[in-house]
Formats: sequence, structure tokens, C-alpha cells
Amino acid sequence: EAGDHLVWVTDANGCTEQAGVAITDPLGMIGSIINIQHVSCQGGMDGKATVQVVGGTLPYEYDWDNDGMGDYDDGPTVAGLSAGFYLVRVKDANGCKFQTYVDISEPTALFAEIVDLSHETCNGAKDGAATVNVTGGTTPYTYEWIDSGNTG
Repeated sequence: EAGDHLVWVTDANGCTEQAGVAITDPLGMIGSIINIQHVSCQGGMDGKATVQVVGGTLPYEYDWDNDGMGDYDDGPTVAGLSAGFYLVRVKDANGCKFQTYVDISEPTALFAEIVDLSHETCNGAKDGAATVNVTGGTTPYTYEWIDSGNTG
């Protein structure tokens, strides 16, 4: 048990001696997920997260559940994640453990639809128009209209 401890030793002749020791208890591990990178496009696998831990006894070993649990063969950062919940376990040199979760999200699917279309009034008039409605994905959107060169 952590704390100050004394021991008194007495020999056969009644002589005594004392010895003392202070047993320390390492700080418990605490941590949090930092530097979360969510998936950029729906269905992607570019999510990333880092766990930061303090306390315990160095060195730490890390085990992210994206590649199976119990192997402690990972580092503090995991990449290549799809959307979902991930568990990370951290073990210190004394075998003490800490765990936390991260939720990697993804945007809804990007969807573009032509909602208003007016054709040219005459061949070559260049007065046609189209309106696009965009939903999902991540704003702001960039629009690039490409003229296929077809006329008629």
C-alpha cells in the first residue's frame, strides 16, 4: 500500500533498529482523444484520431480496435478509419490500463440534381439555362459548369 512505512527490528540481545520507506503510488492514467479527423466523403476511409495519455508509468502500449483487440501493437494515432465508434486501450509499464472511445463521423452523401432547365430558343442563341440543387456533402460547395461543345 502506498504511504510511509516503518519497520522495527529487535535482535536476540534486545538491540533495536528501525528502517523506513516511502512507497509511492503512480498517478492513475487519464487521457482524451485529440486531433480527430472525420471521414471527408460518405463511405470514405480517411478518418484519423490520436489518444493523449498522462499518468501511469512509461512507456505506454496502445491497442485500437480497428485491427482486433488485445495485441497492443498500435501507436497513439490511428488512420484509415471509416465512420464508426472506435475503442482504444492504453497499457502502461506496470500493466495498468485506461480506455476511451472516439466517434468518427461522415457527411451525408453528396447529391446534385438539375431542378430547372430551359433549352435554347434557337440554334446558337446561347440562352439556355439550368439550375442545380445540391444537398449533402460538406459545404461550401464549388460549382463548375462544363460546356461539352455540343450545339443544336
